[in-house]
Amino acid sequence: MMRRRRFIELTAATALAGSASATAGHNSASTISRLRFHSTGSFYGADGGPLTDDAYVPVWAEDTASNDDADYDYDAFEYWDSRQIPLMAVDEGVVAFGSTFVDDDALTGEYDNVQFLLNVWNAEVGSGTVLWDESNEQYFTLEKFGEFEAAAEREGFSVVPTDNLYNDLRDADAAVITAPGEYLTDGELDGLARFVENGGTLFLHDQSDYNDYDATQRLDEICERLGTAFQFNDDQVIDYERNAGRFYQPTTDVFVTDFPYFDGDGGGGGGGGNESPTANASVDDATVAPGTTVAFDGTASVDDDGTIETYEWTFGDGTTATGATP
Repeated sequence: MMRRRRFIELTAATALAGSASATAGHNSASTISRLRFHSTGSFYGADGGPLTDDAYVPVWAEDTASNDDADYDYDAFEYWDSRQIPLMAVDEGVVAFGSTFVDDDALTGEYDNVQFLLNVWNAEVGSGTVLWDESNEQYFTLEKFGEFEAAAEREGFSVVPTDNLYNDLRDADAAVITAPGEYLTDGELDGLARFVENGGTLFLHDQSDYNDYDATQRLDEICERLGTAFQFNDDQVIDYERNAGRFYQPTTDVFVTDFPYFDGDGGGGGGGGNESPTANASVDDATVAPGTTVAFDGTASVDDDGTIETYEWTFGDGTTATGATP
């Protein structure tokens, strides 16, 4: 169901003052224990019924949570009969959260939100350019996510705000849209559909419908155009027992661990949980005359929690090569 392009790079000196990089599979993620959803909505099925399938839902609310139509517009799907409420949904290149999740004002140190979203980005994208859409009257612009942006940059992502989503998608690996204040154009919707079809990843963040904030319908138009199995729910999730100090800040540890977002050894230095590969390069002769052929050997490179995928060499004189033994 999910496309996973998870790679990192390590650069190490060789015996001849050049450098080699080994690219390794990103196979682990820092362990997640508890998440906080600040003022969050939920999801329901594209067929109009409850979303109950673990194949689409990595994170559920606790069984003490409930949801309601916060603005009393009678346009929310309400979960009854002790059904657990989905707080996150994933389908074919689209990853959706019921809240903004890692904005600076909503973060507290005892929860794993930043680490978790880094794990999700690493699992779904791996590296590259992530556009942060600011072209549709968003209140939640990139400047409101400074802590997470810094962590993502340390992980090797380039997080770039855009005021022209349609034009900039062509150079991106992923895009983030947070609670748009206006509907996307038909051209933007078509562009997003092509982007996801061609392997791009789209991250969508909603917020609860408290005070009649109706960005949900704008996000649902995106979901309808992309044909996801879920829709955003125009509701508010509340939990009077398990929360971060307020009933509208539900917390949860109800995870579907079939998704590669939750477990790992906590390594990686920058917060993504991956142990860096070790580039080990040798040469058959380190003292050579001009014009002499020298064989390099990088096959001793190792990745303790993955496999070496590619080798890239820079020799210091403007020349490069690929492969384990150039």
